[in-house]
Amino acid sequence: MGPLSLAADVARHNRTQRIRAGVYGFFAAVLWLASCGIIALLIVSYPSGLPAGLISDAVVGSFDAVPTALAACGLPADGCDFDGRDVLPVLNGASAPARDLYWELAGQMAIRRDRWKLVLSGQKAENEPPAEPVFLADMVTDPSERVNLASRHPALTQELRRSACTWLDGIERRWTTQFNAGQDHGVTAGH
Repeated sequence: MGPLSLAADVARHNRTQRIRAGVYGFFAAVLWLASCGIIALLIVSYPSGLPAGLISDAVVGSFDAVPTALAACGLPADGCDFDGRDVLPVLNGASAPARDLYWELAGQMAIRRDRWKLVLSGQKAENEPPAEPVFLADMVTDPSERVNLASRHPALTQELRRSACTWLDGIERRWTTQFNAGQDHGVTAGH
């Protein structure tokens, strides 16, 4: 097997995003969980393991990098508890399996499921109150997240909200019981 290289445009995840946001046609800053702040370019080079020139719009996360690199190297992930998964099949042109992706940042929370993205307590700028407590976007028809569809899809909104809150509760429970037993750091999503 040839060498595996992964490169991601993580530099977009800094405070200068607020200045550059207009260039991309988005209206929000990185401190809000809008896609201008959480979408990053991923470039993968694996000459002996991937087809050349493949472009995919599959939704994957930076947390997929380690499981993918282990799989590409033929190393087992036994006993490892990763949030991500091996995405080599996707990088080879297969359809991405359905899954929810979650984010939490400074009291804000988001979930992406297929074409839908729900943001809870999303901020458009630092030190401002949430722009809207619940914001549902169709990422296929509205990738700039300008139209809030929460009132048009109340059942979906509630389902995504429940899933996101369950995810965050699990993260907080695990943090408290496994990593920092007995210490409260005040991290909540306000759900």
